[in-house]
Formats: sequence, C-alpha cells, structure tokens
Amino acid sequence: MKPASTRSVSSKRRTANWRSTPASRGTRRCDFLADRCEFLRNRGYEVDAEVATEALAFVGRRPDLFRGVGEPVLCHGNYVPDHVGRDGSEVTTVIDFEHALVGPGEYDYWRTAIPMCRDPDGVDESLAKAFRAGYESVLGLPPKFERRAPAYRLLVVVSFFRSLYLQDQHGERKAAETAARFRGYVADILDSLESQ
Repeated sequence: MKPASTRSVSSKRRTANWRSTPASRGTRRCDFLADRCEFLRNRGYEVDAEVATEALAFVGRRPDLFRGVGEPVLCHGNYVPDHVGRDGSEVTTVIDFEHALVGPGEYDYWRTAIPMCRDPDGVDESLAKAFRAGYESVLGLPPKFERRAPAYRLLVVVSFFRSLYLQDQHGERKAAETAARFRGYVADILDSLESQ
C-alpha cells in the first residue's frame, strides 16, 4: 500500500445510491462503480482503478444485466461475521455501516454471501445453501436472480477493492497480492459476462 502521505484523499464522501439509476429502466449501475473508480484513483491505486473502469464501461454497455431486480432496499453493504455481535444465537449489534447504500436486495445478498461462503478451496456449498435458505425465509429473491449472479459478483469484487484499501488492515505485500487476485476475478467475470 502507499504510505498515507502520498495518497490523495477526497474531503467529500459520496454515498452510492441506486435510486438515482432506477432498475425499472435498467439504465445503469454506473454511479456505484464510478464511486469505486474515483476512490481508487484518488488514492493512487491506478491499476485497480483501471480494472474498476473496465467494469464500469461494461456495465454501462449492458444495463439489461440488472433488469427486474425489484424495489430498492437499505443494504448494509458489508454484513460479515466480524460486524455482527451475538449473545448466543441472538443478534444484538450490527456495526460498520460505512458501506451502506440504497440498492437492490440482491446486491446485499451477494455482498454478504461471497465472502461468507468462500473457503480456501472455493465455495462452501452447504454454507451457501444454508445462507440462501435463511435469506429467503425472510425475503424472497426476484425472478431471474441466478441470471444476474455474475453481474453482481462483478459489482461485489470491485467493491472489495475499496474495502481492501479503506480498512487498511494488510501489509503492503498482502494487499498487493489480494488486489491482484481481485483483478483476476474481475477479468474472469467480465469474460464470462461477455459471452452472455
């Protein structure tokens, strides 16, 4: 990571909001990705910003990928075990809302499921099934949810760049390795979406 003294830090914080890009028209999800591009570029992470820019351009060309997502909801944006306090099986506290946004529930589903259901060997299918069953016991998933899954994986992986650098919890080498892995995921997802 770059030392804090060489990073450009924007004084205004932008909050991503999908309401300004209505799902009913399917026009764009670009505000969200543009925010990630700006964040990376302003902090000097040019290679990662370019990957985010590629994702932004692709989503701008393919608004059809997000048609039918349903009504917007308040998304936590980073609902992971470290951000949930428990007393036994009861949730008592949820913290870390800096990633919160108004958007499709599908985004929050994937933003939670992807990091929660992965293990070093890939996806833990039993955990993924349990998570989905639990989610659907509270809120049903819209039609064509599976068809949109790769597009949401793209958005989520790009959002991981911001989390990686915003939280600044890794040494320079580990952050560089993680960012390279994210860039590979984005390239793979874009390749799979190009063929749709």
